Amino acid sequence: MEKNNSLSCWNCKKPIEKTGMNCPHCNVFIDKDMIERISTGGIAKVLSSGLRPGTIFDERYEIIKPLGRGGMGIVYKAHDKYMDRDVALKLIPKELSMDPKAIADLKREAALALDLTHEYIVRLYNLDTWDSFTFVTMEYVPCGTLSHLLVEKGGSLSLDEALPLLIQIGQALDYAHSKNPPVVHLDLKPLNILLTFDGYAKITDFGLARVLRDLATRVSAWEAAGSLAYMAPEQIRGKGIGTWTDIYALAAVAYELLSGQPPFFTGDLRWQIMHETVDPI
Repeated sequence: MEKNNSLSCWNCKKPIEKTGMNCPHCNVFIDKDMIERISTGGIAKVLSSGLRPGTIFDERYEIIKPLGRGGMGIVYKAHDKYMDRDVALKLIPKELSMDPKAIADLKREAALALDLTHEYIVRLYNLDTWDSFTFVTMEYVPCGTLSHLLVEKGGSLSLDEALPLLIQIGQALDYAHSKNPPVVHLDLKPLNILLTFDGYAKITDFGLARVLRDLATRVSAWEAAGSLAYMAPEQIRGKGIGTWTDIYALAAVAYELLSGQPPFFTGDLRWQIMHETVDPI
């Protein structure tokens, strides 16, 4: 342990006596290496490497465990101490949250998504910032994604397994599209469809996924590759998007659930679509 009267906790900012122990105020572990990283690179470098379980984030959310990590952020299971409920907390990478236009787009989409209350849509709770980080909190859904289910099932589902899920997804889209103005997802795919304990489907990141995907693509072009197979040709060409874009994506998801792979899954899909050379299925 290292004793230093000038130390403060990187998480809650309150004074601590020494490293090599849990902060007595917020219970996050403080080690010497972490203190050195903060002094040389700021809290951004610490958070970019991940939050430890037990961390109190924004003086409100206790981090329980990581759920997933990608170019669009790290998602954690956390407990909201104010509301006494578990939530999914998505921490948007620092380099992405510094884009003013993208954050403005994100706020606009979040305002629309906050109005969505449907049994097959993951409820968005909040879009906020803490210590210059942008983060989103939403309903916690415990059983993974539709993409994970496909892996467990060997790549595809039977018609009896797939049909109820597709009906639920369709009902969620119909509800969102009926809003004025319509709320469009624009990045519907198995990874953005979560599953409950009862086996029901819930669409997550309504509106937000498209903004985050477009933003992440500016930093790393491959981040959008997983979405291409579900994107309508006119969406990729930039020739217009709307509710029909989600309907195309739903059809692509249905194709994958039953066949084991997305449509047009061979070759350079972006090149084929841009040059209008995609053969019919």
